[in-house]
Amino acid sequence: MSGPFIVISKSRIRLGKAEAYGDWCADMFADVMEQEPRLLAFNQWESEDRTTSVVIQVHPDAESFEYHLKLFGERVRESFEYAELDAIEIYGPPNPFAEQFINHGLDGVQVTSHPRHTVGFTRLTEA
Repeated sequence: MSGPFIVISKSRIRLGKAEAYGDWCADMFADVMEQEPRLLAFNQWESEDRTTSVVIQVHPDAESFEYHLKLFGERVRESFEYAELDAIEIYGPPNPFAEQFINHGLDGVQVTSHPRHTVGFTRLTEA
């Protein structure tokens, strides 16, 4: 069964950096929206106290995720000035690029993979 390729990243926002991180995210997300038409969803949530952040990406496939990292990988590294990446969860079958990212991604970051989509559906427009 085939499903979307989903990437969830969890970060701790550095002390005193919440405002700057918010500005960085607004700029980054606007550029992603403009430059990645295949990306189905790209959203960020913060805790009420603005100390933690979760970003959820929904790609149609692993190739879309690969394109995202190749296009914005260096820019994503800029975010480490504002937030410390704690963990990444990947849902969907990886291609060789994503497999390399899962096995040798970021040093010190827990990466977990759930490659088998067993049941479900994706509805991205209102019914």
